[in-house]
Amino acid sequence: MKRQLLVVRLAFLIFLSIWISPSYACECAINTTDEQFFSKSKLVFRVRITDNELRPSQEINLDKLSSDFIGTEYVRAKYRLLEVFKGMPSTEGYLNLLVYTNTGNCAVDLMTGVEYVIFLDSKDDFIIACSRSFPVFVNENVGRVEKLRKMKAN
Repeated sequence: MKRQLLVVRLAFLIFLSIWISPSYACECAINTTDEQFFSKSKLVFRVRITDNELRPSQEINLDKLSSDFIGTEYVRAKYRLLEVFKGMPSTEGYLNLLVYTNTGNCAVDLMTGVEYVIFLDSKDDFIIACSRSFPVFVNENVGRVEKLRKMKAN
């Protein structure tokens, strides 16, 4: 009886493994420090998000490979500049977030009224989780802002 129960359980697990779809997640560089991201980034700055809106993805120029994973809309977040750590960002501007449909969503959630530290490689204004951008209000991130101020001073 125990053997039959074991066979039934194994058959059930095999059946489930056939029907389970693969999961997708962001694949970011592991063990990359804020110092490394700071040195690689063209712009590092602290902002307050003042507005968000959904815009049609057709407005932005995507290559064919990227467009297969992007939804029909992207998020455009308006910001007000609070502090600059590196580079010369606009005092007011927009950050863009792609909404992924077939993979893990690698976007940082930019909520209106919240402060963020943004790392950008270029002036394309698109940020993703792997860019190392983070919300300031999270307790563990407060020390990171101080570290960035020290890096700026050096």
